[in-house]
Amino acid sequence: MSLSSGRTVPGVPRWAFWAAHGAALVNVPSGLWRVGLAAGFSLGLADSEMKALHTPGRGSIYLIALSVLSEAFGALALGLIRP
Repeated sequence: MSLSSGRTVPGVPRWAFWAAHGAALVNVPSGLWRVGLAAGFSLGLADSEMKALHTPGRGSIYLIALSVLSEAFGALALGLIRP
């Protein structure tokens, strides 16, 4: 089954294909929110909370690293259906 340009393992059910892609994409909204916070946009947080997170500043490194890490773990789900 191949619904995209990539190859999948033979015999992968359609639900597993979509579940793996969903797991990879479910982290995107929170990652974008964290990157926005790291850039200095409050996005619903009070100024005191932004100061506690040290953003923008050294806290931005943590937020960006957390976003990248969560996206990487989400992408591991694609390894379940691809060779």
